[in-house]
Amino acid sequence: MTKAIQEQINNPSKKIFWILAVSCGLLVASYFFSIIQITVSIRENTVLANKSASLTLEVNGLEYQYLQAKNAITLETAKGDGFIDNSKQIFVSKAGNSESLSLNTNEI
Repeated sequence: MTKAIQEQINNPSKKIFWILAVSCGLLVASYFFSIIQITVSIRENTVLANKSASLTLEVNGLEYQYLQAKNAITLETAKGDGFIDNSKQIFVSKAGNSESLSLNTNEI
């Protein structure tokens, strides 16, 4: 009886069958895993797209409120809140003197 079992175990066609059967099982399992992962990814993408759209709407609303508040500020309201006009206005010219902006320490 042990000889019959050993012959079945050592039978090359049975080994090949089981190797192919296990390989097919692994391929089917990986296929179903991939299908599930794709489905989950599509669902997450939809959820994130909806979240992004709602956040964009919220940001647009806040930006609109900011622009309304910014446009509501006039010189009279600024002076009422303590703003004082600067009588001595100094501006930097675009065509500056390049000699005065040197980092060279060995000037002649």
